[in-house]
Amino acid sequence: MGETTITIEQHIAAPPAQVWALITDTRRYAEWVVNTLEVTRADGERAAAGVTYDERNRIAGPLTGRSTWVVASVQEQRNTVHTGEGIWLAGAMRLDMTVEPEGDGTRYLHVFSYEPGLGPLAPLVDLALKPSIGRDMRRSVMALREICEREAR
Repeated sequence: MGETTITIEQHIAAPPAQVWALITDTRRYAEWVVNTLEVTRADGERAAAGVTYDERNRIAGPLTGRSTWVVASVQEQRNTVHTGEGIWLAGAMRLDMTVEPEGDGTRYLHVFSYEPGLGPLAPLVDLALKPSIGRDMRRSVMALREICEREAR
């Protein structure tokens, strides 16, 4: 089975620099990333290229797990790509976050890709998980928007 990708685009009524500051602050991921319960270790407070960080994650209901992420690339004030592993229901994971000026705010693009895990059961796992992951990604982007807009006031 191939990779599954979930894309969410959102206008945020806050300056791009403010959105960028939040999406690159590893200390604050648990505030807005729905399935991140906590960041347990990070090489740095800013998600610069090469920085690694570990998370404790909610997988489904009471099930939790741990993931390790690497900031694969950064185009300062524009785009950051993180790659992750460790969630047993998914193989490789990739999160691509882009901010662009849009009117008096920011266009935020959140693209999450993963390879469904569990070998031959991957298609069934993906069928069950994709709607839930999509909802969680949308909730995360809404939380990001709410924090940025509140802090912009």
